[in-house]
Amino acid sequence: MSHTPSTEDEDEQGVLHHGLIVLVRYNEDGLLIDSRLDVSDLLGMEWIGVLTAEKLTGKHNEKAHKLASSLQLMRLRTRFDTHCYGPYLIKSESPLSVEELEQVLRVMPPDRRKAFLKGAAI
Repeated sequence: MSHTPSTEDEDEQGVLHHGLIVLVRYNEDGLLIDSRLDVSDLLGMEWIGVLTAEKLTGKHNEKAHKLASSLQLMRLRTRFDTHCYGPYLIKSESPLSVEELEQVLRVMPPDRRKAFLKGAAI
């Protein structure tokens, strides 16, 4: 299993199965994950598909609505906390802990990290 994070939908073997939405901040120690939300269950879903399925089945998708409200709160947080950046969607083949993700992002050269986070922005 690879712990290499990605912003793409697929890896070399197929589909990336784990995803985190994160907010980051920087301090004297470098990059820190400020907040995170595991979205592994919802990877590959599109909001329009969720709404269409709800109309067709009459069933409310609680996970998708929780994700939407959490994402909105994350966006508000970055709007009012100028030291917090994101949200970013980071996908991986296997689950990543906050510490592992921080370590991977910290060792990236600054230009590569900036490009990676730009590609992961949602």
